[in-house]
Amino acid sequence: MWLSQWLKHLNCPRQAILLLQVLYFSHKDSSVFAKKKLLDFTKSWKPHYRVHLGDFIDLAPLRRGASSEERAEGISDDVMMGMEFLREFKPNYLTIGNHDDRLALHSTSCSDGMIRERCTELWMSLEDEFKKLKITTCSYHVSKYLIARIVTGK
Repeated sequence: MWLSQWLKHLNCPRQAILLLQVLYFSHKDSSVFAKKKLLDFTKSWKPHYRVHLGDFIDLAPLRRGASSEERAEGISDDVMMGMEFLREFKPNYLTIGNHDDRLALHSTSCSDGMIRERCTELWMSLEDEFKKLKITTCSYHVSKYLIARIVTGK
């Protein structure tokens, strides 16, 4: 139901939109293969609107309950890979998923000052990239959805 309302609002046929839920790409061969297939499909289908439904980065070291091995991993490569994908996919809209939101959350509420400052730097660089790439973002709220923002303008 919501998709048909959204399409009516955007005044375009169903095939003109590509909704994407891909959980973060890595350097693994299977991930590289999947990314190439997705980008090839997008190029051939030529959607009018590209919507990424969130979780373009993982940030496992920042999750609650992360193991000591996970916490020892860095987050910069993860953020870089996520932005690389967004630059290639070129979404018009991006919902910030719970994984992506870990960075924003740690940039304001982490008790470790060094982690908080690094997360702030990375989050600000992401926001700058979103603006540069003209990606409309929808903040992470469990009770709100992208469709509500597009249809209502709020």
